Amino acid sequence: MLFAKLSTDKTIVFGPVLDSTGAAVTSEVVASVKIMKNGAAAAALDAAATLTHSATGVYLLLLKAADISAVGEVTVVLNSGTNSASAVRLNVLPATVYDAIVTNAVNATGGLVGATAAITTMAGVIATTTNITAITGNITGNLSGAVGSVTGAVGSVTAAVTVGSINPDVVNASALAADAVAEIQSGLATPTNITAASGITVSSIGANVVNASALAADAVAEMQSGLATAANVSTVGAQVTAVQTVLSGITSLAHWLRRAFRKDAGSAGMIAAEAEIQTGGTATYVGTTDNLEAIKDAGGGGGSGDASQTTLLAVQVTTTAIAASLAGTPIEVAGRVASGGGITLYIGDDCKVASGTQLTITVSDPAGGLYTILNAIPIANLAWGASRARSAASLIPGTITSLAQSGSGASTLLLISVEIIAAGTASGCVAADDYEYQISSRTNTTDDFVRIEGKLNLLPRRVAIP
Repeated sequence: MLFAKLSTDKTIVFGPVLDSTGAAVTSEVVASVKIMKNGAAAAALDAAATLTHSATGVYLLLLKAADISAVGEVTVVLNSGTNSASAVRLNVLPATVYDAIVTNAVNATGGLVGATAAITTMAGVIATTTNITAITGNITGNLSGAVGSVTGAVGSVTAAVTVGSINPDVVNASALAADAVAEIQSGLATPTNITAASGITVSSIGANVVNASALAADAVAEMQSGLATAANVSTVGAQVTAVQTVLSGITSLAHWLRRAFRKDAGSAGMIAAEAEIQTGGTATYVGTTDNLEAIKDAGGGGGSGDASQTTLLAVQVTTTAIAASLAGTPIEVAGRVASGGGITLYIGDDCKVASGTQLTITVSDPAGGLYTILNAIPIANLAWGASRARSAASLIPGTITSLAQSGSGASTLLLISVEIIAAGTASGCVAADDYEYQISSRTNTTDDFVRIEGKLNLLPRRVAIP
């Protein structure tokens, strides 16, 4: 019987293959060769197996690792009609056993032990020593592996023993001879040679060694230096109390701020903050209308101008007073249309052609291109209006009465006359400096186009007409 190595390719001699008359068959195919593993049914060989004719019906059959995949007996047979060949049996061995018997030399690593005399060297490792009951001879070589344990007594050792390491706690007090203790203590400090010394550097101190009685007064003072004492803690406590007094009545400062800034109905905390705001005064604060967001959206506050306009009016009064003190005469506005096209109006102003108070807006128009475009449009299709951001268009309406030109070439100016009646009164405009005016054109019934835009400052009227 042949030996085969588990899961390893092997080539065997197969045949001769004979036909029914006893003649050698030289054209047999590998598909006709079957394999039986440990008495199992015959099966096909691995797809990579090959069958090569060698001589007179004898073939070389390459069995693949998949064909030799189980330890035990493998039988190779021919299943080819009337052709026949003797079965070939193989004993599949584990790799280490096969190598020991077939591959490796005797007494070599992985090989069989073939000693004929005293064993002086063993290749490999003895996995277990349970079957070694005694060694009566001498071990002349070295033991390179570890000895797990020695349960019996070890006899005397006459030669020096070199120990590479000693397990923890093996050498205890009873194992130390007196001369060993003396050797260890030699040169060390003992109670008799320890004297007072200064400048000792201590790298560490054991836990709970320094207790209260061990601390000198200056050490305590050094530790407390810069730390909070009862006196300054008391001062901080008084300051905290003062802050609490100032903020008394405020459950949540965050909710107070939200109520002051936001105009929505708000959370329960904001509603509670509104109730707290009402406490201690006579005025009524309505959280949804008196907050900063609502005032901004209403266009200022109180219907008489927003905060920014109030500030501007105060600045105007101060500026006028300063100008009067410097020049002796208050400064008067010479025209309602400033350089750059900015317009200043007072609420209720009438700017009419008949009275000569119409507004004349001057626009730089080199070569007269804009004049040509607007002049070609009927005057009735030109519109003027002013409003504020987020407000309806033409809060202040106006009418363009005429177009004219001045100058020539690059210095040509377009003069647009605008008539306004009772500026801002019909729509209830409030005084503010953020109005903008626009001039647009309509070239047919649907096409509107803004041609010119500028700033407009609407001031409150300070005088009543009798």
